[in-house]
Amino acid sequence: MGIWAEVFALPTVVYSTLLAIAGIYWLAVVVGSLDIDVLDVDMDVDVDVDVDVDVVDGEGAGGFLGLLSALGLRGVPLTFSLSVLVLWSWALCLLGMHHLAPAAPALVPSWLAALGVALGSFVVAILGTNLSIRPFQRVFKTHKAPSKLAFLGRPCTITTATVDASFGQALCEDGGAGLVIAVRYEGAAPPVKGQRAVLADYDPKRDVFIIEPLDLPGHEEEGEAERAPGRPELGPREPAS
Repeated sequence: MGIWAEVFALPTVVYSTLLAIAGIYWLAVVVGSLDIDVLDVDMDVDVDVDVDVDVVDGEGAGGFLGLLSALGLRGVPLTFSLSVLVLWSWALCLLGMHHLAPAAPALVPSWLAALGVALGSFVVAILGTNLSIRPFQRVFKTHKAPSKLAFLGRPCTITTATVDASFGQALCEDGGAGLVIAVRYEGAAPPVKGQRAVLADYDPKRDVFIIEPLDLPGHEEEGEAERAPGRPELGPREPAS
Protein backbone atom coordinates (compact mmCIF):
# COMPACT_ATOMS: atom_id res chain seq x y z
CA MET A 1 0.00 0.00 0.00
CA GLY A 2 1.39 3.41 -1.00
CA ILE A 3 1.94 6.25 1.41
CA TRP A 4 -0.97 8.27 0.01
CA ALA A 5 -3.28 5.29 0.30
CA GLU A 6 -2.33 4.98 3.97
CA VAL A 7 -2.84 8.71 4.53
CA PHE A 8 -6.41 8.53 3.20
CA ALA A 9 -7.29 5.17 4.76
CA LEU A 10 -9.22 4.76 7.99
CA PRO A 11 -8.51 5.77 10.69
CA THR A 12 -5.60 7.97 9.51
CA VAL A 13 -7.89 9.93 7.20
CA VAL A 14 -9.60 11.45 10.25
CA TYR A 15 -6.38 13.00 11.46
CA SER A 16 -5.38 13.82 7.86
CA THR A 17 -8.56 15.90 7.53
CA LEU A 18 -7.91 17.71 10.80
CA LEU A 19 -4.31 18.31 9.76
CA ALA A 20 -5.47 19.81 6.45
CA ILE A 21 -7.84 22.14 8.34
CA ALA A 22 -4.99 23.19 10.63
CA GLY A 23 -2.78 23.83 7.61
CA ILE A 24 -5.43 26.05 5.99
CA TYR A 25 -5.83 27.93 9.27
CA TRP A 26 -2.09 28.63 9.63
CA LEU A 27 -1.93 29.72 6.00
CA ALA A 28 -4.68 32.24 6.79
CA VAL A 29 -2.67 33.40 9.82
CA VAL A 30 0.42 33.94 7.66
CA VAL A 31 -1.61 35.87 5.09
CA GLY A 32 -3.17 37.94 7.87
CA SER A 33 -6.81 36.89 7.50
CA LEU A 34 -7.00 35.34 10.99
CA ASP A 35 -5.37 35.91 14.36
CA ILE A 36 -3.31 33.27 16.10
CA ASP A 37 -5.54 33.48 19.18
CA VAL A 38 -8.88 33.46 17.36
CA LEU A 39 -10.12 30.54 19.48
CA ASP A 40 -8.80 31.98 22.73
CA VAL A 41 -11.16 34.97 22.46
CA ASP A 42 -14.22 32.77 22.33
CA MET A 43 -12.92 30.44 25.02
CA ASP A 44 -12.13 33.35 27.34
CA VAL A 45 -15.74 34.47 27.12
CA ASP A 46 -16.91 30.95 27.89
CA VAL A 47 -14.53 30.73 30.82
CA ASP A 48 -15.86 33.96 32.33
CA VAL A 49 -19.42 32.68 32.09
CA ASP A 50 -18.52 29.25 33.44
CA VAL A 51 -16.60 30.70 36.35
CA ASP A 52 -19.50 32.92 37.37
CA VAL A 53 -21.90 29.98 37.32
CA ASP A 54 -19.52 27.62 39.05
CA VAL A 55 -18.76 30.12 41.81
CA VAL A 56 -22.44 30.12 42.65
CA ASP A 57 -22.57 26.33 42.55
CA GLY A 58 -19.35 26.06 44.54
CA GLU A 59 -17.66 23.95 41.87
CA GLY A 60 -14.42 24.34 39.90
CA ALA A 61 -14.24 25.91 36.46
CA GLY A 62 -13.74 22.54 34.74
CA GLY A 63 -14.80 22.24 31.13
CA PHE A 64 -12.64 21.92 28.05
CA LEU A 65 -10.05 24.47 29.19
CA GLY A 66 -9.80 22.75 32.54
CA LEU A 67 -9.08 19.48 30.76
CA LEU A 68 -6.39 21.10 28.62
CA SER A 69 -4.81 22.67 31.69
CA ALA A 70 -4.82 19.32 33.47
CA LEU A 71 -3.09 17.75 30.48
CA GLY A 72 -0.50 20.54 30.39
CA LEU A 73 -1.63 21.87 27.00
CA ARG A 74 -2.15 25.49 28.09
CA GLY A 75 0.30 28.35 28.30
CA VAL A 76 0.22 28.83 24.50
CA PRO A 77 -2.60 29.89 22.16
CA LEU A 78 -5.28 27.22 21.91
CA THR A 79 -4.90 27.00 18.15
CA PHE A 80 -1.19 26.28 18.51
CA SER A 81 -1.59 23.47 21.05
CA LEU A 82 -4.43 21.86 19.07
CA SER A 83 -2.42 22.02 15.86
CA VAL A 84 0.54 20.32 17.51
CA LEU A 85 -1.80 17.72 18.99
CA VAL A 86 -3.28 16.98 15.56
CA LEU A 87 0.19 16.73 14.01
CA TRP A 88 1.37 14.27 16.65
CA SER A 89 -1.84 12.21 16.36
CA TRP A 90 -1.58 12.06 12.56
CA ALA A 91 2.07 11.00 12.57
CA LEU A 92 1.58 8.33 15.25
CA CYS A 93 -1.56 6.98 13.62
CA LEU A 94 0.15 6.78 10.23
CA LEU A 95 3.13 4.93 11.70
CA GLY A 96 0.91 2.67 13.78
CA MET A 97 -1.24 1.64 10.82
CA HIS A 98 1.84 1.09 8.69
CA HIS A 99 3.75 -1.09 11.15
CA LEU A 100 1.11 -2.58 13.46
CA ALA A 101 -1.94 -3.03 11.25
CA PRO A 102 -0.41 -5.79 9.06
CA ALA A 103 0.21 -7.97 12.13
CA ALA A 104 -3.17 -7.22 13.76
CA PRO A 105 -5.45 -9.71 11.90
CA ALA A 106 -3.56 -12.60 13.49
CA LEU A 107 -4.52 -11.36 16.97
CA VAL A 108 -7.62 -9.14 16.76
CA PRO A 109 -10.06 -8.06 14.07
CA SER A 110 -8.74 -5.38 11.74
CA TRP A 111 -11.40 -2.85 12.72
CA LEU A 112 -10.53 -3.27 16.41
CA ALA A 113 -6.84 -2.84 15.65
CA ALA A 114 -7.57 0.32 13.67
CA LEU A 115 -9.64 1.71 16.54
CA GLY A 116 -6.90 0.87 19.03
CA VAL A 117 -4.27 2.59 16.89
CA ALA A 118 -6.45 5.70 16.52
CA LEU A 119 -7.12 6.01 20.26
CA GLY A 120 -3.60 5.05 21.26
CA SER A 121 -2.16 7.62 18.87
CA PHE A 122 -4.27 10.33 20.45
CA VAL A 123 -3.23 9.40 23.99
CA VAL A 124 0.47 9.29 23.13
CA ALA A 125 0.07 12.51 21.13
CA ILE A 126 -1.05 14.30 24.29
CA LEU A 127 2.25 13.44 25.95
CA GLY A 128 4.19 14.47 22.85
CA THR A 129 2.30 17.75 22.61
CA ASN A 130 2.94 18.47 26.27
CA LEU A 131 6.68 18.13 25.71
CA SER A 132 6.63 20.00 22.39
CA ILE A 133 4.86 23.15 23.55
CA ARG A 134 6.86 23.67 26.74
CA PRO A 135 9.67 25.61 25.00
CA PHE A 136 7.05 27.88 23.38
CA GLN A 137 5.30 28.80 26.62
CA ARG A 138 7.90 31.49 27.31
CA VAL A 139 7.46 32.88 23.80
CA PHE A 140 3.69 33.20 24.12
CA LYS A 141 3.73 34.39 27.73
CA THR A 142 1.78 37.63 28.03
CA HIS A 143 2.33 40.37 30.59
CA LYS A 144 -0.71 42.39 31.53
CA ALA A 145 -0.16 46.09 31.88
CA PRO A 146 -1.10 47.49 35.29
CA SER A 147 -4.43 49.25 35.53
CA LYS A 148 -4.32 53.02 35.56
CA LEU A 149 -6.15 52.93 38.86
CA ALA A 150 -3.03 51.31 40.31
CA PHE A 151 -1.21 54.64 39.88
CA LEU A 152 -3.54 56.48 42.24
CA GLY A 153 -1.72 57.81 45.26
CA ARG A 154 1.68 57.91 43.55
CA PRO A 155 3.71 61.11 43.50
CA CYS A 156 4.49 62.92 40.26
CA THR A 157 6.39 65.97 39.05
CA ILE A 158 4.81 68.60 36.81
CA THR A 159 6.63 68.78 33.45
CA THR A 160 4.58 71.50 31.71
CA ALA A 161 4.65 75.21 32.51
CA THR A 162 1.41 74.87 34.41
CA VAL A 163 -1.52 72.53 34.90
CA ASP A 164 -5.16 73.56 34.66
CA ALA A 165 -8.52 71.96 33.93
CA SER A 166 -7.78 71.49 30.22
CA PHE A 167 -4.03 70.90 29.90
CA GLY A 168 -1.06 69.50 31.76
CA GLN A 169 1.47 66.70 31.95
CA ALA A 170 3.49 65.14 34.73
CA LEU A 171 6.21 62.56 35.21
CA CYS A 172 4.95 59.72 37.39
CA GLU A 173 7.41 57.63 39.37
CA ASP A 174 6.82 54.00 38.39
CA GLY A 175 10.01 52.50 39.78
CA GLY A 176 11.83 52.82 36.45
CA ALA A 177 12.52 55.66 34.05
CA GLY A 178 9.17 57.26 34.84
CA LEU A 179 5.96 57.62 32.89
CA VAL A 180 4.69 60.86 31.34
CA ILE A 181 0.93 61.10 31.88
CA ALA A 182 -1.82 63.63 31.23
CA VAL A 183 -2.95 65.42 34.38
CA ARG A 184 -5.54 68.05 35.24
CA TYR A 185 -6.03 70.40 38.20
CA GLU A 186 -9.18 72.39 38.93
CA GLY A 187 -8.06 74.28 42.00
CA ALA A 188 -7.49 78.01 42.41
CA ALA A 189 -3.69 77.98 42.39
CA PRO A 190 -2.46 75.84 39.45
CA PRO A 191 0.79 73.98 40.09
CA VAL A 192 3.80 74.94 37.97
CA LYS A 193 6.67 73.09 36.34
CA GLY A 194 8.85 71.17 38.77
CA GLN A 195 6.25 71.17 41.51
CA ARG A 196 5.39 67.91 43.22
CA ALA A 197 1.86 66.52 43.23
CA VAL A 198 -0.01 63.31 43.95
CA LEU A 199 -2.38 61.42 41.64
CA ALA A 200 -5.66 61.77 43.50
CA ASP A 201 -8.21 60.49 40.97
CA TYR A 202 -8.61 59.18 37.42
CA ASP A 203 -11.15 60.35 34.83
CA PRO A 204 -11.75 57.49 32.34
CA LYS A 205 -13.84 59.65 30.00
CA ARG A 206 -10.97 62.07 29.37
CA ASP A 207 -8.26 59.50 30.15
CA VAL A 208 -6.51 61.92 32.51
CA PHE A 209 -5.44 61.94 36.16
CA ILE A 210 -6.64 64.51 38.65
CA ILE A 211 -3.79 65.77 40.83
CA GLU A 212 -3.43 67.49 44.16
CA PRO A 213 -0.28 69.57 44.78
CA LEU A 214 1.99 68.40 47.57
CA ASP A 215 3.42 71.88 48.06
CA LEU A 216 2.31 75.34 47.01
CA PRO A 217 4.53 77.86 45.25
CA GLY A 218 6.24 80.18 47.69
CA HIS A 219 5.45 78.14 50.78
CA GLU A 220 8.64 76.16 50.59
CA GLU A 221 10.72 79.32 50.27
CA GLU A 222 9.02 80.86 53.27
CA GLY A 223 9.60 77.74 55.32
CA GLU A 224 13.24 77.60 54.33
CA ALA A 225 13.65 81.25 55.21
CA GLU A 226 12.21 80.63 58.65
CA ARG A 227 14.60 77.71 59.13
CA ALA A 228 17.65 79.48 57.64
CA PRO A 229 20.74 78.85 59.78
CA GLY A 230 22.48 81.77 61.40
CA ARG A 231 19.43 83.95 61.46
CA PRO A 232 19.22 85.65 64.86
CA GLU A 233 16.02 85.27 66.73
CA LEU A 234 14.72 88.64 67.79
CA GLY A 235 13.34 88.65 71.30
CA PRO A 236 11.70 91.49 73.22
CA ARG A 237 13.82 94.58 73.32
CA GLU A 238 15.19 95.67 76.63
CA PRO A 239 14.29 99.19 77.59
CA ALA A 240 17.07 101.61 76.93
CA SER A 241 18.87 102.74 80.02
